Parts: sequence; structure tokens; C-alpha cells
Amino acid sequence: MKVKTRFSPSPTGNFHLGNARTALYSWLFARANKGKFLLRIEDTDYARVKFSSLKSIIGGLKWLNIDWDEKVYFQSKRIVKYREIVVYMLKKKLAYKCYCKEERLKELRKQQIFEKKKPKYDRFCIKNSKKVNKNDKYVIRFFNPSEGDIEFFDLIRGKIIFKNSELDDLIIIRNNGIPTYNFASVVDDDEMGITHIIRGEEHINNTPRQINIIRALKKKIPTYAHLPMILDENRKKISKRNFAKNILDYKKEGLLPESIVNYLLRLGWSYKNKEIFSYEEMKNLFNLNSISKSPSILNYKKMFWLNKYYINNTEEKEILPYVKKYFKICNTNFKKGPKIEKVINYVKKRCNSLKEVSKNCIPFYKNFLQFSESSKKKNLNKISEKDIETIIEEFGSIEYSKNKNIEKSLNKIEKKTKIKKKDLYKIIKFILIGKTKNFSLNEILRILGKTRVIKYLFYALKFLQK
Repeated sequence: MKVKTRFSPSPTGNFHLGNARTALYSWLFARANKGKFLLRIEDTDYARVKFSSLKSIIGGLKWLNIDWDEKVYFQSKRIVKYREIVVYMLKKKLAYKCYCKEERLKELRKQQIFEKKKPKYDRFCIKNSKKVNKNDKYVIRFFNPSEGDIEFFDLIRGKIIFKNSELDDLIIIRNNGIPTYNFASVVDDDEMGITHIIRGEEHINNTPRQINIIRALKKKIPTYAHLPMILDENRKKISKRNFAKNILDYKKEGLLPESIVNYLLRLGWSYKNKEIFSYEEMKNLFNLNSISKSPSILNYKKMFWLNKYYINNTEEKEILPYVKKYFKICNTNFKKGPKIEKVINYVKKRCNSLKEVSKNCIPFYKNFLQFSESSKKKNLNKISEKDIETIIEEFGSIEYSKNKNIEKSLNKIEKKTKIKKKDLYKIIKFILIGKTKNFSLNEILRILGKTRVIKYLFYALKFLQK
């Protein structure tokens, strides 16, 4: 049997980390077993469908490098097929029409709760078929078995049993002729040859209902695996209803797809003590046996730690497009400054995101003339024109390639100007890039080069001469 999995999101909200993990696990299981992975969009709830959500799903999967086989399937284009099967089910008395008004159903539910019974439809339209108005709108309900158990083996949770007496005659076609999730999903999974359904644990209660429909249609029951929940840092389930963050927002913030995928992989699955996995390693090592039954809790520090690892192992030319976009937003010209790849190579070592890399590159493309007057007065209040001239003389006569040259020169400047070395570091760094912390003076000198360093020092000298 060739393994075939699917990811079947509803485009009604953001494609979030929970969705992405479900897609990832389904994709990896298919790839690990040399099978196929399908993408199916469950878009029959027309009132809630959003085009922005569809873009988020397609764009998010592509960004994460989760590719699918065959075309993208849309349930909205398969309505005729669902209706054909419903006609068959009505004919075989596997389903029936229900004309009950909303008011009656609400009153029924209220009464059942009062009597401490499980709320479920009472089959009024079957028992009183002659009393109903056949011209009224109707829904179509599945004739669920009243006796016996539904038992299935979940690859993560083991044996699960439901009593048929606890299940309702669920609606499979709404009064507008559109199929419901449980029905359309069963039809599609069968027609598309899905062998394994990997989805969130919130679907466990849907499984016995779907199995009953599958059995009624005499189709093959797929294998199920229900993933544990993902909780946010406040221990709340991440979901569309809680306005979970769009996966593409992480891209905007400068996270790499490899770090997100690696993080999601380990969010409920493990392999020995290994933390970092390449895509190929994921495909070769992934299995459902190692998935935890317990909820996973998001840890953004861990996510950014992984991102830092991948940034440091990513070539500058691959980071450059993001930095260029950021520079454009900040109205900064990277061409009027040191070689950008050189700057990226230096700053990326300390950064957790591409956004942080970009922010740390910006100072190397701003010069003294662009700094505010107040910041100049504040940072240059301990230095004189003569002191600047001494720095120019020293820095103009050495090569910056060796740290000992710079250190020796700074010692001379300290002796001549009587300014403490720790203050000299701050003053010179401010003159060169407008920052006094988090940057190495030696690296600043090497990146800017002697010509720019001397030019910026002269800018500071002219400011003091005023």
C-alpha cells in the first residue's frame, strides 16, 4: 500500500504554527514512506472564507518548503460530486431530509439538557413524515447507527472507543445545498486515496462520525493519528479564534524557514538528543511513534535560538535580499558605504533574526553629518579639537588589519589626550557609526576602511570648530 496523506485547511483565518506543524508532520510522514502528500482546501463555508487566508496557506507552505503532489484541490469545485453521493444515500436510506426549524431544535436541546440527557436530534422528521411541510427548506442528516461501538486505533493514542448511542444524526448537507465538513471530508479522502489522516486532536470527536459514514458507503477506513495541542506561552491553545499569528509574519520578522520547520519538528517529536535537522534528515528520520501525547508549549526563545544558528550558517548573499528590503523601508542607500556583505558577515554573529541583522547594518551607512545636534553635543563633550586631530594623526598612520596596531595607537592617543581608553572607545565609535555600545571598534575600523574613518573624524573636527 502506497502511503498518501493530505493537509486540508479551511481558509477562514491565519495559517498559524499549529496548522504548519500538522502540514509538516503529514508531509514528512508521506516523504519518509516514499508516498504522496496532497493539499486540499476545504472552502465550502462561503460566508467565512477569506482570500487573504488562502494566500497565507499557499504562501506559508511554499515559504516553509513544504511541497505537495498533484494539483491543489478545492472542495467548492466538487459540490456536484457530493450531491451525487447524497442522492445515493437518500435512495439507500442511509440519510434523510430534516425540515425542523431552528426554533424547534433549540427548544429540543433546552429540554434535553433540563432532563440531563445528551443533546441530539430526535428523528422527528422520520417519525412524523406526514406532518412535515415538504415545501419547506430542509437539511439532510446521516442515519447514524443507534447501537454498538465505534472502535479505531490511533497511531499516537492507541485504541479509542465511542458508543453510537452518544452520536447524533449529523447534518451532511446544509439547507443551501452545501456539504458539511464531516461529509465532504469523507468523500474526498476516499476518492483521493488517502491512507493516513494526520490532524489535530480536536478532530478526535469527528472520527467516529466519519467512520460511520465510511462504513455506510462501504469504503475503506484510513489510519488516523491525532496530534496533541500546541499551547502559547500563557498555556492557551493557539487557534484562529484566538487570532493566532500568521506564519508569514515570522518571515517579515526575519525568521528563516529552516528554523521554523526545525522548531515545529521538535514541538512534540524527538530523535535521541538531536536538536538540528536538515530537510533530508527530517524526511529520513521522521515517524509517528516518537510523537508525544502531551500538549506542547511554545518557547519563542528556543525558536530564536534556532534562527540564530541558521543565520550564522547562512551565506551573506542569501541574507542580502532581506537586508536590501529593510534598507529601502529605512530610506538608506547601502551603495554609499562599505561592502554590504562584509557588514552582514560581522553583525549576523550576534543576531537572532534577519530584522536584527538589518538594523545592525544600518549604522555603517549613516555618517556623522546625519546625526542629531543633541547627540553630537552629548557624546563629544569630553573631547577637544586637538584631541580629534591626535586621533586623525594616529589612525591615519596605521593599518587596521591587526588588533595590536589599533591597541598600540589607542594607548598613544590616551597618553596624549588624557582621555581614558573606555571613553575613547565610546567617542570614536559614536563619530564613526553613531553608536557607543555592542560594536567592536576594531571591526568598525576594518569595515569602514581608512578613507571613511578619516573623513568621518574630520566631520567631527569641523563640528567642534564651530
